[in-house]
Amino acid sequence: QHLYFAVLNALKAFKNGENISKNLAMEMLLYASAQRQIHKAMNMLGIKQNTCEVAVVVVGENRNGVESTLDNVLMVVGGKRDDKVLELTPEKIAKVRRVFEISDAEIEAVADGKTLEEAITDLVIERVALLATER
Repeated sequence: QHLYFAVLNALKAFKNGENISKNLAMEMLLYASAQRQIHKAMNMLGIKQNTCEVAVVVVGENRNGVESTLDNVLMVVGGKRDDKVLELTPEKIAKVRRVFEISDAEIEAVADGKTLEEAITDLVIERVALLATER
């Protein structure tokens, strides 16, 4: 959900001429990180030397084109598709909380019968949405 809303916000920013960067991929990274500065976004979510897992976002007009492009990306990088990379493990929850500076109080405020994963996801999506209002 987090990446989905980041992509939607980036596409909307370009459509409305409110984009921060000149590149859609970078705009998606800015929204995904909820940052206005490319350097900070890259530090938060960019690929680093020891990165083993990545999330690839492909935007297209139809599912077949998107799937074909994803297959080509996987072939070029020698990777394999594993949608579990998007799942929130306890380790990822800790990292997301640290990177997005999510406090216990914030989690308690939005929890209301939600799982920890759902509360964290809601808070990250909220931060992504707030970036659009800071213009």
